[in-house]
Amino acid sequence: MQKPLVRIVAALLAVLLVVGVGVAAIAPMAGAHGDDGVLAVVSATPSGSSSTITVKLTFEGDGHPVDGATVTAVADDGAGAAIDPVPMTAAGSPGEYTARLEFPSAAVWNVRVTAVSPSATVTLTQDIAGPASTSSTPTESTPTSGSTPGTTPASTSGAPVDGVTATREDTAEEAVEQSDSSPLPWVLGIGALVVVVGAVAWVVARRGSGPDGPDRPDDSA
Repeated sequence: MQKPLVRIVAALLAVLLVVGVGVAAIAPMAGAHGDDGVLAVVSATPSGSSSTITVKLTFEGDGHPVDGATVTAVADDGAGAAIDPVPMTAAGSPGEYTARLEFPSAAVWNVRVTAVSPSATVTLTQDIAGPASTSSTPTESTPTSGSTPGTTPASTSGAPVDGVTATREDTAEEAVEQSDSSPLPWVLGIGALVVVVGAVAWVVARRGSGPDGPDRPDDSA
């Protein structure tokens, strides 16, 4: 009479084992991207008292572009003048964001672009000459691929390159333990459940097969 119960318990153990293996395989994928990103300057084009800046945000772990992030740009001239944060909007290409910054005066402005989730920061300088004059002089230089007049794209190494520096700031998010993406808690929990179910099955089977079990014939008969 106990054989059907043992078979049911064995089937449950098999199902739990399959589920545990699946969870252990899927759990690391949940945190594959990570909390850190990389911002790179795509273009920065000064024009009179303004500049249109475009950046690209990617995940640091796998380089995938990040869409839908919160990206803002601020600037100061190092002498006390500053502009309020300007939200950057999607530029049309995956992971790219753009904004037009209006500068109140002619100066060399330090621009700082910051992204949240994933966290990343890039800085660059913009030489703002002030309002555009009525006459213009053609430039003799031809911008190369990946560069724009008045600025040099930030290098991927984060070292200063002709006034433009690409850096990635460490934030408080980097102090968060990476244990959230670890499958170990899932594996331990499923393992404990398997042990409990197995123990219950063993106790039930042993009671059913003991000398005083319900299936032993009555000697008095």
